[in-house]
Amino acid sequence: MTVMDYGCAMGFFSIPMARLVGECGTVYCVDIQPEMLERLKKRAEKHGVSNIIRPLLVNSDYNPAELSGKLDFVMLFYVVHEVAEKKQLFADLAMMLKRGGKILFVEPEGHVTSDEFEESLRLAAEAGLELTDDKPVRNKLSGILIKK
Repeated sequence: MTVMDYGCAMGFFSIPMARLVGECGTVYCVDIQPEMLERLKKRAEKHGVSNIIRPLLVNSDYNPAELSGKLDFVMLFYVVHEVAEKKQLFADLAMMLKRGGKILFVEPEGHVTSDEFEESLRLAAEAGLELTDDKPVRNKLSGILIKK
Protein backbone atom coordinates (compact mmCIF):
# COMPACT_ATOMS: atom_id res chain seq x y z
CA MET A 1 0.00 0.00 0.00
CA THR A 2 0.94 3.61 -0.50
CA VAL A 3 -0.30 5.81 2.31
CA MET A 4 0.09 9.35 3.62
CA ASP A 5 0.25 10.76 7.13
CA TYR A 6 -0.64 14.41 6.53
CA GLY A 7 0.49 16.52 9.47
CA CYS A 8 2.73 13.70 10.66
CA ALA A 9 4.82 15.69 13.19
CA MET A 10 7.42 13.28 14.57
CA GLY A 11 5.60 10.18 13.35
CA PHE A 12 3.28 8.95 16.11
CA PHE A 13 1.16 7.26 13.40
CA SER A 14 3.80 7.14 10.64
CA ILE A 15 6.01 4.52 12.29
CA PRO A 16 3.16 2.03 12.94
CA MET A 17 1.78 2.66 9.44
CA ALA A 18 5.22 1.85 8.01
CA ARG A 19 5.19 -1.46 9.85
CA LEU A 20 1.70 -2.19 8.47
CA VAL A 21 2.53 -1.47 4.81
CA GLY A 22 5.80 -3.39 5.07
CA GLU A 23 8.88 -3.42 2.87
CA CYS A 24 6.88 -3.13 -0.36
CA GLY A 25 4.84 -0.16 0.84
CA THR A 26 5.47 3.55 1.20
CA VAL A 27 4.39 6.07 3.84
CA TYR A 28 4.54 9.70 2.70
CA CYS A 29 4.89 11.86 5.80
CA VAL A 30 3.88 15.48 5.22
CA ASP A 31 4.50 18.31 7.66
CA ILE A 32 5.09 22.06 7.65
CA GLN A 33 7.84 21.96 10.29
CA PRO A 34 11.30 20.82 9.14
CA GLU A 35 12.28 20.08 12.75
CA MET A 36 9.45 17.55 13.06
CA LEU A 37 10.52 15.81 9.87
CA GLU A 38 14.12 15.59 11.12
CA ARG A 39 12.89 13.96 14.33
CA LEU A 40 10.73 11.61 12.26
CA LYS A 41 13.76 10.56 10.18
CA LYS A 42 15.73 9.71 13.35
CA ARG A 43 12.81 7.77 14.81
CA ALA A 44 12.25 5.90 11.53
CA GLU A 45 15.91 4.90 11.49
CA LYS A 46 15.73 3.74 15.11
CA HIS A 47 12.64 1.63 14.37
CA GLY A 48 14.06 0.16 11.16
CA VAL A 49 11.50 1.69 8.80
CA SER A 50 13.50 4.52 7.21
CA ASN A 51 13.34 2.74 3.84
CA ILE A 52 9.51 2.92 3.96
CA ILE A 53 9.09 6.49 5.27
CA ARG A 54 9.22 9.39 2.75
CA PRO A 55 9.27 12.76 4.60
CA LEU A 56 7.87 15.69 2.59
CA LEU A 57 8.06 19.32 3.68
CA VAL A 58 5.09 21.52 2.74
CA ASN A 59 6.12 24.43 0.46
CA SER A 60 9.34 22.59 -0.41
CA ASP A 61 9.39 18.99 -1.64
CA TYR A 62 5.68 18.21 -1.20
CA ASN A 63 4.12 18.21 -4.67
CA PRO A 64 0.62 16.68 -4.78
CA ALA A 65 0.68 16.40 -8.59
CA GLU A 66 3.57 13.92 -8.35
CA LEU A 67 1.35 11.63 -6.26
CA SER A 68 -1.73 11.85 -8.48
CA GLY A 69 -3.72 8.61 -8.26
CA LYS A 70 -1.11 6.85 -6.11
CA LEU A 71 -2.50 6.82 -2.54
CA ASP A 72 -4.56 4.03 -1.01
CA PHE A 73 -5.07 5.73 2.36
CA VAL A 74 -4.56 9.11 4.06
CA MET A 75 -4.44 9.85 7.78
CA LEU A 76 -5.82 13.30 8.72
CA PHE A 77 -5.62 13.23 12.50
CA TYR A 78 -6.13 16.55 14.32
CA VAL A 79 -4.70 18.55 11.43
CA VAL A 80 -7.35 19.97 9.08
CA HIS A 81 -8.26 22.79 11.46
CA GLU A 82 -4.61 23.95 11.21
CA VAL A 83 -4.71 24.22 7.41
CA ALA A 84 -5.55 27.66 5.97
CA GLU A 85 -6.61 26.38 2.54
CA LYS A 86 -8.92 23.50 3.42
CA LYS A 87 -10.63 23.50 0.03
CA GLN A 88 -7.25 23.06 -1.69
CA LEU A 89 -6.22 20.38 0.80
CA PHE A 90 -9.27 18.23 0.04
CA ALA A 91 -8.90 18.81 -3.71
CA ASP A 92 -5.26 17.71 -3.53
CA LEU A 93 -6.09 14.66 -1.43
CA ALA A 94 -8.88 13.62 -3.81
CA MET A 95 -6.45 13.93 -6.73
CA MET A 96 -3.77 11.86 -4.95
CA LEU A 97 -6.13 9.06 -3.90
CA LYS A 98 -6.78 6.05 -6.06
CA ARG A 99 -10.42 5.25 -6.81
CA GLY A 100 -11.69 3.54 -3.66
CA GLY A 101 -8.94 5.15 -1.57
CA LYS A 102 -9.91 6.22 1.93
CA ILE A 103 -9.17 9.01 4.38
CA LEU A 104 -9.41 8.71 8.16
CA PHE A 105 -10.51 12.23 9.17
CA VAL A 106 -10.53 13.14 12.87
CA GLU A 107 -10.63 16.56 14.52
CA PRO A 108 -10.28 17.39 18.24
CA GLU A 109 -13.51 17.92 20.12
CA GLY A 110 -13.42 21.09 22.18
CA HIS A 111 -11.06 22.70 19.70
CA VAL A 112 -13.16 22.30 16.55
CA THR A 113 -16.91 22.91 16.59
CA SER A 114 -19.45 20.62 14.96
CA ASP A 115 -20.21 23.38 12.45
CA GLU A 116 -16.52 23.71 11.52
CA PHE A 117 -16.27 19.93 11.07
CA GLU A 118 -19.39 19.92 8.90
CA GLU A 119 -17.88 22.70 6.76
CA SER A 120 -14.78 20.56 6.25
CA LEU A 121 -16.99 17.62 5.24
CA ARG A 122 -18.77 19.91 2.74
CA LEU A 123 -15.42 20.91 1.22
CA ALA A 124 -14.40 17.26 1.06
CA ALA A 125 -17.65 16.40 -0.75
CA GLU A 126 -17.05 19.22 -3.25
CA ALA A 127 -13.67 17.62 -3.97
CA GLY A 128 -15.32 14.27 -4.73
CA LEU A 129 -14.88 12.57 -1.36
CA GLU A 130 -17.88 10.81 0.13
CA LEU A 131 -18.47 10.28 3.86
CA THR A 132 -19.10 6.61 4.65
CA ASP A 133 -21.34 5.30 7.43
CA ASP A 134 -18.29 3.94 9.27
CA LYS A 135 -17.50 5.52 12.64
CA PRO A 136 -13.77 4.91 13.13
CA VAL A 137 -13.38 6.39 16.60
CA ARG A 138 -15.72 7.41 19.38
CA ASN A 139 -14.96 11.06 18.74
CA LYS A 140 -18.04 12.61 17.14
CA LEU A 141 -15.81 14.70 14.88
CA SER A 142 -14.54 11.78 12.83
CA GLY A 143 -15.31 9.86 9.72
CA ILE A 144 -14.03 7.82 6.83
CA LEU A 145 -14.02 9.55 3.44
CA ILE A 146 -13.79 7.55 0.23
CA LYS A 147 -13.01 8.50 -3.34
CA LYS A 148 -15.70 6.92 -5.51
